[in-house]
Amino acid sequence: MTYAIHTHPDVDTRGAFCWVAKHPDLPGCAAHGYTLTEAKERLDEARIAYLANLDRMGAPLPKAAEVDWHVVPLQGHTENSSFQVC
Repeated sequence: MTYAIHTHPDVDTRGAFCWVAKHPDLPGCAAHGYTLTEAKERLDEARIAYLANLDRMGAPLPKAAEVDWHVVPLQGHTENSSFQVC
């Protein structure tokens, strides 16, 4: 199953720029990284653990919502990593 990914820029506890990636269909399943790629890779790991835990508990796996993907450029950013995938 493919789950939608929402990303947005943020700052970590030290005030450094980072990206947050979440699966809206999996409450609480989120990760962050200092690049968009790192955030998505960490989210993949979090999703695998999340779904394995649900399976271990015998809980049903959440259905993935149908999603229209779009990319939103972030104001003031020009690098390829400065896009929000919604």
